[in-house]
Amino acid sequence: MREERMPVRRLGSVTVFAMAVLTAHAAAQVQPPSYFNYVVAGVVSSDGLQGSRWRTDLDATNHDIDATLTLCYTSNASARDCIQAPILSGQTLHYADVAGTVFQRPGTFGYVTATTSQSASKLEIRARTYNIVVDPSSPLVGGTLGASLPVTATSDLLTTAYSYRVSGAPDTAAFRQNLTFFTTDQASTITAVLKDNKDNPLGTETITLPPWSVTQNTVAGLFGTTWPNNFIDIDVTNSDAGVYFSAIDNTSNSPVISVPFKRSPTVADQWIVSSANINGANGTTWKTDVTLNSTISDNTQLSVTLLYANSDNSSVPWLFTTVTNQAQQTITDIVGTFMNQPGRYGALRLQSNHPLLASSRTYNTITVNGQSLGTVGMTLSALTTGATNKNADPRDTTNETDLSLNGLREDSGFRTNLMLLNANDRIAQQPITLTAFDDSGNQAGTSSLTLRTLEMTQVNQVLKQYGLTSGRITISVPPNTGVSDHPNVLVMATVIDNVTGQASAKTGYPVVVVPKVTGEQYVAAWLDLLKTQYFYLSNTEVRCMISGNCGVRSYAPDLASVMGPASGNSAALYESLLRQWTDGATENGELFHAFDPMNVNMRPPYGIRFYYEPTGAAGDTVVDSNAMTGAYQVIRAFLVAYVAAYPDEYGGSAATGPDLFHNPTWSTQDPN
Repeated sequence: MREERMPVRRLGSVTVFAMAVLTAHAAAQVQPPSYFNYVVAGVVSSDGLQGSRWRTDLDATNHDIDATLTLCYTSNASARDCIQAPILSGQTLHYADVAGTVFQRPGTFGYVTATTSQSASKLEIRARTYNIVVDPSSPLVGGTLGASLPVTATSDLLTTAYSYRVSGAPDTAAFRQNLTFFTTDQASTITAVLKDNKDNPLGTETITLPPWSVTQNTVAGLFGTTWPNNFIDIDVTNSDAGVYFSAIDNTSNSPVISVPFKRSPTVADQWIVSSANINGANGTTWKTDVTLNSTISDNTQLSVTLLYANSDNSSVPWLFTTVTNQAQQTITDIVGTFMNQPGRYGALRLQSNHPLLASSRTYNTITVNGQSLGTVGMTLSALTTGATNKNADPRDTTNETDLSLNGLREDSGFRTNLMLLNANDRIAQQPITLTAFDDSGNQAGTSSLTLRTLEMTQVNQVLKQYGLTSGRITISVPPNTGVSDHPNVLVMATVIDNVTGQASAKTGYPVVVVPKVTGEQYVAAWLDLLKTQYFYLSNTEVRCMISGNCGVRSYAPDLASVMGPASGNSAALYESLLRQWTDGATENGELFHAFDPMNVNMRPPYGIRFYYEPTGAAGDTVVDSNAMTGAYQVIRAFLVAYVAAYPDEYGGSAATGPDLFHNPTWSTQDPN
């Protein structure tokens, strides 16, 4: 978010969150990577209109093994800059004033791309753009007014396959509106059509941008006009472009951010996790407006119900309204006025017979000595159930997913409230586990709760119970059995400025929890298929099994106790031979190094064949089937221990265990 720039002034003595900040001095500039995973639009470090000072903070959490994080900043005034930093498993990195301090580009606006050297699906990126209140006469001085920024996966950038729509501000007299366009690795021509709330075109603009560029315009300046409750249709000529809309309260300088919807939404239940008509702390009164946009040429019947907080909502009344074809309307104070439920708060459930785009804004009007100082609030896109995405988490028994919320704070400047909604009306008791982590990834504690049918609950100051001032929360829901009762728990956190009351909303980020594969599971999948056939072990495996000099104990005594007597030798003699063949001394015999030196034959004639230096000549130990069964169990036990100790040799990692799809090539003799 950036506006017409004023002369850039460095911030004076402003209290900011004490964070482990990586600056451009702490990380060397690097070449841009050939790909990127996420785009964070709306990054800024600039002074704006009416004394506003805009900054952006960014949080990154690594839910994978240790990795390297690459951030690149594309601005309106400079070439693309990139930095790298190590990010450990479970660690959260905080970047304060990412544009001005980390990239040293004060006075600019643009976007950041984020890339991880490990799994992109396990990198959680959040960002917040805010205005610092510095006017000493303001009752909000020392606080911030901000909003969470859109974080878009590469695959979700604008594409030629769809048309898009973004809702504008309901009250254009109270808000100034900006529209920002950007491109990533391709040039693109973006066509934007401004429409009134009846779908009548008010103006069309076509903007052509080269790769890696960004531009911002006021809506009035771009189209030459504006309109209350307007919206904008967007089309692009090349994929991987982006658009976002920002509206700023002219009095308070509190921002609202909207992102494009695809104009072909499906009919589905939609949920707004938090709505209210309620008095809050410090004389505040919170209300919720809901904006509805129809993309089809037919009237849409809408049903809406309020799911009361901390209540069983298995039987709640519905109210009905009609959204005119190809139009947008805003229901003002939906809880207190439309639903006639003053003094209540909870979640909203919306159902419609045609696709609708729904969003909400919950806000408080600041009044001092009878004078309005504008509004502060948060904007939410309605969440849907029925598809895995960053907004909804339909759980099933084959795709286990936890939800994560990073960048949470509980200090003198901010507090964090957590909201949870059981969005499945067939589940009467939904257990939920919360786990808190500090910014280093250390677990700080767990707690449990149960939601009743369609119950919404709010956990105030959620980090306080774990003794954390900053950190993250994961939300785990056990899978229910049966296709019809999959859990659907929707999650949102609000990080609230203690001075201004401005809340920034964060929805749950899905982190696929792949249960760690054990050595037993891997060996069962790959070795047990061969227990009536034959298999080979590599030099590394054989030498580790016999010597025990690899972090796994020696299994030579176990194997010798079976193979020695069964072949007419003593166990001691057989163990001595095994150790001689792997001690590196060729004068007493040594296993061959050029290919797998051990062949275990589980078919008649049963036995083990070793291959020796220098030519690979073979030597057999022939035994009966009972002895081979015993030998198999010894070798199997070793492989279970070895695979568990070295999962990276079997396509995995310490965090995930071995990869069940990685072929160990035990069924074939391979070069070593």
